Amino acid sequence: MTRLHLLAGFLAGIVVPALAHAEITGSASTVLRLDDNIFALPADDQPAGLVRSDTVYSGNADIDARFNPAGYKIDLEAGIDYEAYARNTAYNNVGYAIQLSATPTLDRTLTVSGSLTARRALSNFASLGLPGRDVQTLFDAAPQLAVKLAGELVLVAAPVYTRSSNTAALFDAYNYERYGGSLGIGWHTPLGNRIDLTFGERHTGGLGNRFINLGNVVVNQPTNLRDRSIDLKLHYQITSITSVNAAASYVWRHDHTVLAHSFSAPFGQVGVKFEPSDHAVISAEIGWRLETVDQLFVDSVRTSYANVTGSVQLGQRWRLSSRFEYNHRKFEADQLALVNSYSLGAIDRADHSYHGEVAVTYGLSSHFAIVANYAHESRDSSYHFANFRENIGQITLIYAFGAHPETMTTAMTGRGR
Repeated sequence: MTRLHLLAGFLAGIVVPALAHAEITGSASTVLRLDDNIFALPADDQPAGLVRSDTVYSGNADIDARFNPAGYKIDLEAGIDYEAYARNTAYNNVGYAIQLSATPTLDRTLTVSGSLTARRALSNFASLGLPGRDVQTLFDAAPQLAVKLAGELVLVAAPVYTRSSNTAALFDAYNYERYGGSLGIGWHTPLGNRIDLTFGERHTGGLGNRFINLGNVVVNQPTNLRDRSIDLKLHYQITSITSVNAAASYVWRHDHTVLAHSFSAPFGQVGVKFEPSDHAVISAEIGWRLETVDQLFVDSVRTSYANVTGSVQLGQRWRLSSRFEYNHRKFEADQLALVNSYSLGAIDRADHSYHGEVAVTYGLSSHFAIVANYAHESRDSSYHFANFRENIGQITLIYAFGAHPETMTTAMTGRGR
């Protein structure tokens, strides 16, 4: 039996009957976006045949189905959108996003939660570092299992799988997959407070290859990374309106590619969420993490970061939202720098990036809302090609059913940024 037959049987036997009893909400929107640096380029960089500033028109449709089989809350979200560039028409694209998530609602000996996500989108120009047209497809599976041992002591396991592929000939060198997971023990209380101590291992392998610069010759080498870690995670509900999430990890990265940039380092973060009412929420987080940038590159990027997000409902029709973020990224072996420099060995790179955004939502009626956004983003880098300044204005008209549109906000999620 093929995978297609198995998927069809799953949909026909489980998903479709469940959707008949689901709470369905959704929306459709049209978006007008004005961007003064669409490719996130330095001020003195003007590629031939391209226009730095552009107007982007897009249409989006989303549906969300929530249903509650015995002991679980299931959420299935799906969306599709089309982007059209007024001047750089070669970058017109179709994208989609699908996510299935599960949350247990009953206390059981074995509980399973987590999510499955599939996404297709135009790669972020700010991460590419040049105006390449690349459509990235990302699949991510992140289930979590908890088995009660005694009292509030539980066995916890979290397998992970990620697969990333790209359409552009240049960027399929960055195709990769990551698999592995973590296993450990936790203390979970009926109130939702929990603390987990786990041991993890994750492997990253190149589905294609990644660029390596040896002398004056650029060659492709398979990506081969192994990460091992000890992780301590905490969630604590201080009061009914305030909660804290914290994590501390020590990671050993073994890089088996030709450059062999192995290292070990501690990482961690602390986040606070304050929700004084159903109409207002603010959250903040600071930390230090090991990351891949927008899931595109497999690289050793160590990032110190801080962000603050907030939103407040003002009366029946108005909603104000904002987000501010700072990132300090240190690249141990930046791949595009290696390709462009033609020098032996690795090139270290450090970035300081800033992002600020505000959004105002106004409910026109019980089904329609209009959202106005403004965002500014900048990056100061030790490598010249990565510097940029960008201003974006956006107007969105939303039609929503099953939910009040004035409670919705539209972030600056244009995938070409």
